[in-house]
Amino acid sequence: MPLAAHSGTRHTSRALAFVLALAVVGGAAVAAALPVQAESAVAVTAADIRANATTTGWHLGASDAGHTLTDTPGSLVIGGEAELLNGLVSPLPLTDFSASITGSSFGWTTAAGSGPTFGLVQVSFGANETVTTLSPVDPVSGSTVVRLADRWTFSGDIGAETGSADRTLGEVLDLLTAQSNPRVVAYGVRVPASATTTLSTMSWNGAATSFGGAPAPELPPLVTGTVTISGTPMQYQPLSADTQGWNADSLRFQWFSVRDGQSEPIAGATQRVYASPDIGVQIGVAVMGIRGDETTATVNSALTAPIVPLALWPMDGVAQVRQQFINGTLEAETYGWPVGTAFSYQWFWHDGTSSHLVEGATGKIYTLAPADLGRRFGVIVTGTLSQFATTSVTTGLTTAVEAPPPVVRAPIDPRTTAELMDYLRRGGISVGSSALPAPFVAPAPGPTAALFPSLAPLAWGDSRDWHVDVYLFSEQLFIGTFPVVNGVAQIKLTGEQLAAAGAGEHTLVAVGQQSGAIQAAALTIAEAPTVAAAAPALAATGAEAAPLLGVAALLLALGAALVVLRRRLGTRA
Repeated sequence: MPLAAHSGTRHTSRALAFVLALAVVGGAAVAAALPVQAESAVAVTAADIRANATTTGWHLGASDAGHTLTDTPGSLVIGGEAELLNGLVSPLPLTDFSASITGSSFGWTTAAGSGPTFGLVQVSFGANETVTTLSPVDPVSGSTVVRLADRWTFSGDIGAETGSADRTLGEVLDLLTAQSNPRVVAYGVRVPASATTTLSTMSWNGAATSFGGAPAPELPPLVTGTVTISGTPMQYQPLSADTQGWNADSLRFQWFSVRDGQSEPIAGATQRVYASPDIGVQIGVAVMGIRGDETTATVNSALTAPIVPLALWPMDGVAQVRQQFINGTLEAETYGWPVGTAFSYQWFWHDGTSSHLVEGATGKIYTLAPADLGRRFGVIVTGTLSQFATTSVTTGLTTAVEAPPPVVRAPIDPRTTAELMDYLRRGGISVGSSALPAPFVAPAPGPTAALFPSLAPLAWGDSRDWHVDVYLFSEQLFIGTFPVVNGVAQIKLTGEQLAAAGAGEHTLVAVGQQSGAIQAAALTIAEAPTVAAAAPALAATGAEAAPLLGVAALLLALGAALVVLRRRLGTRA
């Protein structure tokens, strides 16, 4: 009975492909071994594989299959899209085959580094002995033991089931069991197109087959030792091959890299120390020990972790704060940074115990406000530049913030009360009626009046102002420039100023030096009562008596509610 070729597959000629399996990590042992067989393994070499015209024994499965067969120690290298089949002299009942699957008695092993391969089982059934070829859905490499739960397909129809259906092997066998006289007539392997398989062994229903030439004898190494790698697996950082326990006269080193499971020796890397310029690869080293009689042994280290990028070096650079009291600003200055560095800033102040970030203060210049009086400031400067690590430096602290000196201002535009009212009306500025405490009793005009100023603290709502300029109307009278402390303008009115203004209704106008904001408040100066006093006569020998000074009291009625208006004055004369 001739064996049917694998249905639907066209085989083309392939060139011989040699695979050099260099095990640089973990040795070259085959993965898990197949179950122990009942008989000794039968050795099959390339010369034992006959043409496909035969029906029994090991042979090629199709007349047009392009193939190459090459013996290596312990393996048969199969190149091209080839089927390798063993036709059974006595077909195996399907029930026995199912039992062998249950007993883990069907499988194959490929050598390390081999390409994947399909297993094959040819089954005949029915009165006409129809042959269908069973094979796994996907090729595998390494050590394979066939299970009933594996996904398999079949080449020809089985009853009502169409060929090439994807089912578990157990389901396929159930379909065949339902047919008459199902028997296994051959088994073997098929190499996928453009692949090369290195077949080592095959197990079938208690029988084992080995392929290729006799395995090379494994002699115990006469030279021994171990090697480990020390150092940080980072780009351009040195790695060292640390050797222990060698009984060799000399050692040779060969570093290698592994990426995506592929190992490559590194050209020129033959010293004890190596630094990798590549990122993402794993590094290992092979050490060969040499005895005087040229006896050698080679040991491979474990692989490093993947090489990570070189940590970027921080930039050299310093920063300091330039404190400018005249215009009330602090400025961050940088020195010694690489050209092209981009800077960002974060200002903070220190209370003597801890630091506090100034929200929103992220510019090169920070403008001080009256609330900052007495504080000490610093700034965190962060530099960024390609090829460098982002670097932050923190400046030292400034001296305690002091109020800037007041600015000399020209008089405001209005000259009279009428002009002032018109000016305020056009600017939408109203005059407060209860902004200042009242009453004030001012000294009568005279030499001592300046020694007893009347205080007029004025709540000031614009936090930008360090000082305010104060004027008194009916006709413009400049009172002075006064500091703003904790939100209050500390205005002082002298007796001379009250006397110069005269009794009656007046308007107090304050202008913020930094903001230009204006506040106006009504102010009434009352007539000072005059008290006469008689002077006693002096002795004839004494000097002429001076008249007693009259004590005058000025009642200052001031209003309180101020309207803080953030409007800058127009052009000052």
